[in-house]
Amino acid sequence: MRLIALALAASLAAAAPAGADEPAPAQAPSGGAPGQDPARDPEDILGDLVVEASRRSLPPLRLPKIAVEVIVDDDPSQRLAEIVRRDLDLSFELEVIGAPPPITAPASDVGAGGDDAEAAAADPAKTSADASASAPLDLARWREAGAELVARVRATPQGDGQAELQVLLYSLADGDAPVFKRSLTAARGQRRLTSHRLSDAIVGAITGYAGPFASQLTFIRARPGERRVWVIDADGERLLPRSPPEELAVSPAFGPDHVLTWAASVGGGRYRLRREGSEAPIDAPIVGSIYGIAFNDDRSKIALSIAHEGDVRLFVGPADASTLAPASSLPLALHPAFSPRGALAFAGTARKLQRIYVDGRATSPSGLSASAPVFCRHPEGTRLIYSVVVGKREELVAADERGRDAIRLTRGEGRNAYPACSPDGRLVAFFSTRPGGEGPGLYLMRVDGRRPAKKIANVVGDSLRWARVP
Repeated sequence: MRLIALALAASLAAAAPAGADEPAPAQAPSGGAPGQDPARDPEDILGDLVVEASRRSLPPLRLPKIAVEVIVDDDPSQRLAEIVRRDLDLSFELEVIGAPPPITAPASDVGAGGDDAEAAAADPAKTSADASASAPLDLARWREAGAELVARVRATPQGDGQAELQVLLYSLADGDAPVFKRSLTAARGQRRLTSHRLSDAIVGAITGYAGPFASQLTFIRARPGERRVWVIDADGERLLPRSPPEELAVSPAFGPDHVLTWAASVGGGRYRLRREGSEAPIDAPIVGSIYGIAFNDDRSKIALSIAHEGDVRLFVGPADASTLAPASSLPLALHPAFSPRGALAFAGTARKLQRIYVDGRATSPSGLSASAPVFCRHPEGTRLIYSVVVGKREELVAADERGRDAIRLTRGEGRNAYPACSPDGRLVAFFSTRPGGEGPGLYLMRVDGRRPAKKIANVVGDSLRWARVP
């Protein structure tokens, strides 16, 4: 029997019992196979990859300058503005300039009687929007500050815990009339998510593709004797555990209806499929510890890496895992991921090193130990992101689906691993142990690598996934 310990990479960095019939997974770098190919230095191989920011054929990246201001200076509007500002900054599509003093809409704009009073009684939301639109926009001040766009926001309580969240987008080149309007109604517990939806709408109005911030990331956070599933919002806020502390969990993923699914070992048993909200594990037709989980884009299919017949093999079936069929004959098949067109990627070990395979074909460079593939549905074409081991470091690499046009996204900054793509395909999230700069944590960066990464949270984990909230 081949040692299952070779297969488990850093997705099981904290070793846990795997059951009486299987050896416990050992600690290993997330690249998978121990050691490197002595024939060639991995740094030399990486040196052959083009660093995107240095490509002479690319014009300088210029981001439109945008400001965010509140129309009425109250707490709900200020909170909305804070969320929108951070989202726009983290989108890497816009340069957010300093916040101005708030502007208060004149009381007369709301209407105290006559026709205005009747309109307010008939449609208070419309009256709110009209009042917001009529508040003065100081074009000269914003032009002097260098703004090209201004997003004006307001949160208006509606009673019964409801609030109307509104954004008006102005292009200073087009004068003082808004070029885009959006109003959404949110219950008290949904205001943060709805604020993110407004941010996504602003990004969509400017770039043509909605932003990614009405979403969540999930991952495994390991502590002594504990491996739990956690979730966090895309702006690095609301970090929450989602799996029981008694479970040693691996490979969380958002399944149908955004319900979390993961594999877990309890009391030294094998890693079995579990779904949030269900006390009992899900019985898969292939018996063995499950070390990898992935769903396709529409959540109709599931891919599972299962310890089976002395190895770790890949199986695919419907989302409920009621039936499973072999998806590859390669051994040690881990980190499954579906592409937008339905191709299946994984990290497998055919010889010495773990490489990335897409539909059974090796796509990562030979001589580099690679792991954790993920696909980004980028507006300019799907990109495959994965990590490679270089000595004691890990670096992120991006390529097309067949492994061509590869570029480095990170360089010499600790271990950068477990990439996850944003719902809009333009950002990649990853964990980094970099000692300098902002230090270890959860980072975001552009898929094309054309801006430095930004840290969003002081947390490091493994098995990162990202999905939009329905």
